[in-house]
Amino acid sequence: MPNRPHKPPSFTHRRRFLLGAGAMVSGGVLSSFTGCKPTARQPKLSPLAMLVDTIIPQDDFAGAINLGLGPRLVDEIGKSPQRKEQLERLLTQVSALSLRQYQSEFIVLNQDQREKLLNDILLDKGKLIVRRDLRKLRTTLLNWYYQSEIGAASIGYQLPADYPAYPG
Repeated sequence: MPNRPHKPPSFTHRRRFLLGAGAMVSGGVLSSFTGCKPTARQPKLSPLAMLVDTIIPQDDFAGAINLGLGPRLVDEIGKSPQRKEQLERLLTQVSALSLRQYQSEFIVLNQDQREKLLNDILLDKGKLIVRRDLRKLRTTLLNWYYQSEIGAASIGYQLPADYPAYPG
């Protein structure tokens, strides 16, 4: 195969990716507000939103999707081609591993299967780059989540009564 110089993706390609990713993530969030029910052929969330929801699922407190961290992630990706590349690589590997282990797409797996799949990636010594990408995504989401009032409340954190208020 001839060695061709790397050609950066065009603006149109990046814009199409961001619009598509934003529509997929926002579609899952909007469907919960509009009362739309997903059908068997139409999953509720995109692979990216499902990944975000698996990392911080909804329980007694709101999950990452409920707090709008999916669209915030899409905005962050739009600012950095490197982050976009990392996320695309991660989604590709998650999808491939899901098909290999469960013969099913990631978005149709149940919560336990999705969590096991992500843990397998984190524990696999051979997938250093993908493991790093998942750790970065997880760290980013956890930071954003626990900076929110709901995230802080979920771990029982309260500011001391005499703590000075910072201008916001």
